Amino acid sequence: MKKTIMILILAVILIFSFNFVFAVEVNVSVKLNDNYIVSDEKNILIDDTTYIVARSLVDALNEEIFWDEATRTVTIITKINEIKFIVDNNIVLVNSEEINIEAIPFIRNGRTYIPLRIVSDYLDCDIDFIQETYTINLYKNDTVVDEKNIYIPEYNDEDLKLLSKIVQVESSDSSMEMKLAIANVV
Repeated sequence: MKKTIMILILAVILIFSFNFVFAVEVNVSVKLNDNYIVSDEKNILIDDTTYIVARSLVDALNEEIFWDEATRTVTIITKINEIKFIVDNNIVLVNSEEINIEAIPFIRNGRTYIPLRIVSDYLDCDIDFIQETYTINLYKNDTVVDEKNIYIPEYNDEDLKLLSKIVQVESSDSSMEMKLAIANVV
C-alpha cells in the first residue's frame, strides 16, 4: 500500500514538473518590393522565426534554385553567393563556408521551408516585419518581380490592420491560440 502511494506521488510530481511548450504557427504574408509573392504553401512564423517556401522567394528574385533528393539539399545560386540548406540540419553552406544556424530547414507537404532571415541576408534583401498584419516586406534594388510570381489578395493591409485591432480588443491579454481563434471567427 505504501509503495503504491509513493509511486503515485512520484508520478504526480513528475507530471507537474515538466513544462510543456507548444509552438504556435502563424501564417505570414511575404512581399517583395511591395508585391505579394505567390506560394503554393503558406509561409509561417514559428517561435519568432519566419520560414518560407524556398522556391517561391527564389523564383520571385529571379535567382536559381536546385533540389538534390539524395542529400536533401536546396541550393540557391545568385551572382554573388551559392547557398546550400540541408534539410533537418543546422549547417548552411555559403560559398562552401559552414555557418551554424538555429532555425533548421524542414519539409512539409512536399515543400522545403527555409529560415527567411539567413536567406534575406545572403540574397541581399532588406527586411521589415509588420507585426500587426504578420507581413514580411523584402526590398531588393534592381529587382522586378515577374507577374507570374505575384498574387493580389482579396484583402488589403488596412483590412488586416482592422482585423488586428478587433482581435486585440476582443482578446486583451489572451493567449496566441485564443487570438487566432477570434481572428478566424471574425
